[in-house]
Amino acid sequence: MHSPAWGCKCVCACACTHLRVCAHVRARSDACSTTENIKSCLNLSSYNYLGFADDWHTTCKADVEKVAREYPVSTCTSFAQGGYTALHSKLEETVARYVGKESSMIFNMGYATNFLGIPALISKGCLILSDSLNHASIVNGARSSGATIRVFKHNDPANLERLLRHAIIEGQERTRLRWRKILVMVRWRAAVLS
Repeated sequence: MHSPAWGCKCVCACACTHLRVCAHVRARSDACSTTENIKSCLNLSSYNYLGFADDWHTTCKADVEKVAREYPVSTCTSFAQGGYTALHSKLEETVARYVGKESSMIFNMGYATNFLGIPALISKGCLILSDSLNHASIVNGARSSGATIRVFKHNDPANLERLLRHAIIEGQERTRLRWRKILVMVRWRAAVLS
């Protein structure tokens, strides 16, 4: 008998989009032993966005190794608690220069970017029009902002236009005051109307 998927012991793992992980199936009677059966599983736990890890040896291996010798691999804490290094500052300056802005802010992962960034842009008295297929980080960031949220159908510009027109014409629900800002969160893109 095989135990549930969480009972598998990983033999190898790597952050690749196409990787299949080999796992020894645990014996149901003894959690500390495995059967001779090996099960092939698809790796769904990788943060390998856009397949970056598939070819990192040719794109940035030398730079990664150089930086790993000079700086810690992780600051082990948030920026607010001292996890901000000269390297972070240099990266923010580089990004700002690249996009032609005065400054920029970096986050350590996409979830944090949306969850922490959206409330920094918008708050109570504002409206967020959110794509029905937006990632949980966008949904949770929108909820934590204090703004009113309306959801539009994915890939349906007519539905978005109806909601946007209604928001502009009618204003806020009880007071009919103009929205302070309207943020349209389209899957993978954002636009602010003030």
